[in-house]
Amino acid sequence: MSLLIQLTIILAFALVMVPVTKRLGLPTLIGYVATGIALGPYVFDLIPLSIELKQLQHLGLLLLLFFIGMQLQPTRLMQLKLKDIQFASYALGLSILVLTMLGIWLFDLSILVSFIVSAALSLLSFSLLQQQIQLPKHFNPVLGQQVFNFGLIHSLWAVLLIACLPILIGFASPQHSFAYAMSVVAALSGLWLLQRYVLQPVFEYLEQTHTHELVLASAVLSASLSFIVLDALNIHDSLAALLAGFLISDSRFHKRIAQYSAPFKGLVFAAFFIVLGMSLPLSLLLEQPVFFALGLLVLLLVKLSMYLALARYFKASWLDSCLISSAFISSGEFGFILLYSAFASQLAPATVLEPYLLLLMLAFVLSPVLMLFSQRYLVPRFKTAALADNATEPKFTAPTPLFIIGFGRVGQLVARVAHTQNIAFTAIDNHLPPAQDLSAYGGCLLKMDATDTQALQKLPLNAMQLAVIAVDDVEDNINIVRYLQLHYPDLKLLVRARDRHHAHLLSDLGIIHIWRETYLSALDLALNSLIHLGMQPQQAQDNIAQFRIHDQKLQRQQQQIEYDDIKLYQTQEAALAELHYLLAQDLSLKSQVSALTADDLKPDSALQQMKATDL
Repeated sequence: MSLLIQLTIILAFALVMVPVTKRLGLPTLIGYVATGIALGPYVFDLIPLSIELKQLQHLGLLLLLFFIGMQLQPTRLMQLKLKDIQFASYALGLSILVLTMLGIWLFDLSILVSFIVSAALSLLSFSLLQQQIQLPKHFNPVLGQQVFNFGLIHSLWAVLLIACLPILIGFASPQHSFAYAMSVVAALSGLWLLQRYVLQPVFEYLEQTHTHELVLASAVLSASLSFIVLDALNIHDSLAALLAGFLISDSRFHKRIAQYSAPFKGLVFAAFFIVLGMSLPLSLLLEQPVFFALGLLVLLLVKLSMYLALARYFKASWLDSCLISSAFISSGEFGFILLYSAFASQLAPATVLEPYLLLLMLAFVLSPVLMLFSQRYLVPRFKTAALADNATEPKFTAPTPLFIIGFGRVGQLVARVAHTQNIAFTAIDNHLPPAQDLSAYGGCLLKMDATDTQALQKLPLNAMQLAVIAVDDVEDNINIVRYLQLHYPDLKLLVRARDRHHAHLLSDLGIIHIWRETYLSALDLALNSLIHLGMQPQQAQDNIAQFRIHDQKLQRQQQQIEYDDIKLYQTQEAALAELHYLLAQDLSLKSQVSALTADDLKPDSALQQMKATDL
C-alpha cells in the first residue's frame, strides 16, 4: 500500500472520529488517538505501521515540541508568580518521589528506571492542557491562565529532565557529564547570538521589503540550524526542537510567526497522535489486566491527592482544586520522550517499559474524561451548595463608608480603587453568581435587587457616607436615585450615566455628580469617591494615576495568554473571577498606601460640590 493511500485512509477516519469526540465535549487530540487505535492492528487493521509512518510520527513530535517551545517566551516566564512556581514544582516533585518509591516497592523496578517512569507519568501533556483550556465552560479565564502557567512550569522542568537524561543514562564518568553540560550551554549561547544578531536583522529586512511569506521560511531556517548544531554535539533532537521554539519566542516577530504557523498545528497534532495510537500495544490490556488496573488506580490517587491537597494549601476553592486536579492527571509528549529515551538506551527490556507507555496513554485519555465528569457533576453540586449558603440573610458586622449599587465594569473598578486605599465597601447587584466572597479584600458583596425598597431598608444606609450608583439600566438607575434622594437625603450620590439622555434625566432630578461611561469615567468616578470620603484632591489624583499605571501593566501581562477564539468575559461569573484575580494583584499597590483613619474619612466641609460636566 502506497503512502498516499495510507494518508487518504487516515484522513477519512479522522474526519469521522474527531468530530464525534468533539461532540462529546472531549479535546480533538483524543479523537486523533482514537483514529490511530481504530486503524491499528487491534481493531480494523487497515494500515501497517511502516517506517514512513514512524518517521512521520517522529517529525510530528519534533514539530509539536517546537510549538511548545514557542510558548516559553522569556517575557511570559518572567511574569510567572512565585506562588504558581511553588505549587507546580511541589506537586511535580512530590508526585515523582511517591511514584518512584511505589515503583520500587510494588513493581520491583530499579531506582533509575522507576525515576524515569515516574517522571514520565508525572509530567503533564502541555498540548492537551492547551486544548482543555480552550474548551468552553471548562475554566474561567483567571483559572485558565493559572493552569496555563502551571503547564509552562511543567514544560520548564521537562526541558531540564530531557537535557539531563543523557547524564543519568549514558555517561558513567563525571568528565563526560561536565562536557555534555558545557556543550548544551555553549550551543544555546551560540544559537541565541545567531538569533539575535543574524536572524533578527533578516526578519526586519523581510518586514521592510513586505515579503511576509518568507518570515515563516526564516523561522524554519532558524529551527533547522538549531537541529544541525545540537545534533553535531550529540544532543537529543527533542531538546533541539524545544530550544528552537524557545529562540523563536524571543524574537519580536514571534506573534507573526505564530500566526503563520497556526494552520499547521492541527496537522502536527494529528500526525503524532494518530501514529501513536496505531503503535500502542493494546494486547497488554488483556495479558496484564491487574497491572493496568492497579497502576492506573495508583497514578490516579497519587496525582489527584497531590494536586488537591496542594491547591487547598494554597487556598484555592474546592471547585478550582477539583478542576486543577482533573486537568493534571494527564501524561503526554514529555513522558513519551522520556520512555522512548529509556527504550533507545536499553535501560530496561521492552517488555518492562512497554506497559508503562500504555499506562501513560491511558492517563492521557483519562484526564479529559475526568474533566468532563467534573464539569457535568461536581460543578453543579458546588454551585448548588453555594446557592444554599447564599440563601441565608446576610449579616453586617459594621457599616462601610462606601456603598456601590451595580457591580459591573464601573462598580468593580471603583471597588478596586477603594481596596487599594484600604476603604471598606458594600456592593450589591442582582445578577451575581453564588459564593462570591470579597471579605478578604475589605468588601461585602451581596446579591440583591436595588429596586426592591424593602431589601434596601435592611442595609445600614444611614451610617454610610457615599453611594456610587453604577446600574446600567436607565429606568432602574433613575428609580434608585429617586428612592435614595427621598429617604436618605444626607447620603452623597455619585451616579453613572449610560448616555447623554440618561445624564439629562439625572440632572433634572438635581444630581450634580454624574459620569458617563465607562473606563475613564469610572476612574474619574473613583477619584471623586476618594475625595468625598475625605482624601485631599491632589493625593487622590496621585493615587488614581498610580492605579491606572498599575492596571495597564496588569492588562499587558494578561495579554500574554492566548485563548484563540474564546470570549474571555462572556458571563458575570467570569467577570467576577477576573475581579478576584485583579484584587489579589492590587495588593502590591495597596501595600504602598498607609491605612486611613476614621478622621481621614470625615467629610471635608471646605470642599465645594462639583458641577455636572460632559452632559
